[in-house]
Amino acid sequence: KYYVVTIGKCTGIFWEEWDKVTPFICGVSGARHKGFATHEQAAKFYLHAKENGLVSVVRDPGDEEFFGPLPDAMQ
Repeated sequence: KYYVVTIGKCTGIFWEEWDKVTPFICGVSGARHKGFATHEQAAKFYLHAKENGLVSVVRDPGDEEFFGPLPDAMQ
């Protein structure tokens, strides 16, 4: 299964298990995510969201230590 995160600590298309994706949205007010059966479906959804300005990274102080640098947070 593929997961798309459009608002979270990191955004993009993820193919890991759900428990590895939840840290990207946990504690984020207004977090947005959706699951897809195929990479093609996930990519279409994510690219549409990105083209329409619906993708954003939300960070708290100290998040860089766990999630990495902000410039690398959006696919």
